[in-house]
Amino acid sequence: MTLETRKGFQPNHKEFGLHIRSPIARRPAILVAIKIARRANATAAVQDPILRKQKTRRRKILKGSYKVVLPKTPLRVGQNSRAYAIVESTTLEASTQEFGTKTQRPRRPLLRAAIAVSIEEFGSFDGR
Repeated sequence: MTLETRKGFQPNHKEFGLHIRSPIARRPAILVAIKIARRANATAAVQDPILRKQKTRRRKILKGSYKVVLPKTPLRVGQNSRAYAIVESTTLEASTQEFGTKTQRPRRPLLRAAIAVSIEEFGSFDGR
């Protein structure tokens, strides 16, 4: 099948939709998500050993808690589908580390890891 005709370029939306939802198109998203999870685990906060013995709730371990979650269905953005992967943490304290509280500023380990991997892989981070 050719896309060029006498009328010019004729896009084939059905086949492109099948391609964008295929495992081949999902693979780059999964590989980048794995790199982000590894970077976040490497730079995440570790609980102080003295506080661990005291059984306090302060600064729980985040190292090793970031995992890649592979969705079963593609993401729908309006009429379009997208391939994607999710990096999430399994600890409850990750939200306070990422977003902060009234008294604690956000440390944003997952965002910092995503920015670092984006700059390594693509040369820039556009902030969206």
